[in-house]
Amino acid sequence: MKRFRYACWIGIIAVSACLILGCAAGTTATKTTEVPKIFITPDSGKASAKITIYGTGFKPGEEIDIVMVVGAGEKVGLGTEKVDVIKANAHGAFTAKTAIYVRAKPGNYAVEASGNQGSEAKASLTVIPKK
Repeated sequence: MKRFRYACWIGIIAVSACLILGCAAGTTATKTTEVPKIFITPDSGKASAKITIYGTGFKPGEEIDIVMVVGAGEKVGLGTEKVDVIKANAHGAFTAKTAIYVRAKPGNYAVEASGNQGSEAKASLTVIPKK
């Protein structure tokens, strides 16, 4: 009878250890991935006004192209000040200082950020009339 109880306790301990280790392994193996997003500050302004575009959720080291969609199939690259390449940092974030397309007419526009490793994000930008 003592052997049976001892065997039961060993079995219970072994099963418990497997469950605990299995759960711990599952939590460390799973990694949540952040969805790429961009934010424009300010999100409205006159043509040629300075803006800053912030991105998160991109892949670390990813090179980013940013464009403003100004018409059906017509996109204009938004250049940056003193930067040849926009690159996401080790956390997948970036900051790009630029300006609203100088020939943009008043209205709402999409701004798209595309990374060379497949990340994509969009945001809205409103161009207001010059007075």
